[in-house]
Amino acid sequence: MDKLPLLRQLHQQAPTLAENIIARWGSSDLDGYIAGLLVIPPPAKLRITSESLTALAALREIHSAEFPQFSALTIPAIINQLAGNVHFKVINDRLPHIGDHLVANWGHATFYKFLEDLFVDTRGGKRKGFPEEVGLAIFRLSQQHDDAFPKLIAGNREIWSEYE
Repeated sequence: MDKLPLLRQLHQQAPTLAENIIARWGSSDLDGYIAGLLVIPPPAKLRITSESLTALAALREIHSAEFPQFSALTIPAIINQLAGNVHFKVINDRLPHIGDHLVANWGHATFYKFLEDLFVDTRGGKRKGFPEEVGLAIFRLSQQHDDAFPKLIAGNREIWSEYE
C-alpha cells in the first residue's frame, strides 16, 4: 500500500501524529516512535482506533522497506516467521489483537515494553489476566524472541524475574 493514503487516514484522526510521522520519515527514530504508539494500551492522550493501528503498522513496514538500514525485519517477514509458531498461534487464535501487537513489536527493543504492559495492571485491578495456556505461550514466545534477538536483551530489564 502507498504511504500517502495511510498518512491521510491517520491525519483525519490525529493530525499531530501524522505530522510527527512525516517529520521523522527517513530517520532512524521513526521505527521506535511508531512502536511506542503500538503498545497496549495506546498512550492515554491518543484515542487510536484499530484502523489507525493498522495504518501505523503499515507505515512502519513501508518505512522499513524504503530504509532497510533502520529495520531488521518487515511485517511480512515477521508474519511468515511467526505463522508456523505454535506459541504465537495459541495467542493469536485466542487474542488476535495481542497477536497484532506481537507482530508489530517482534524483532524490536519495544517488544519488552509491550510484554511488560501486558502483565502490569494499569486498570486499577480490573484486569482479568490471561488463560493459563495463553500466559505460557507468551512466556515461551518471549524466550524465542530472546534467542532470536539476543542483542535486544541488553538494557531491558528481565520482566519475568518479577513473576518467579
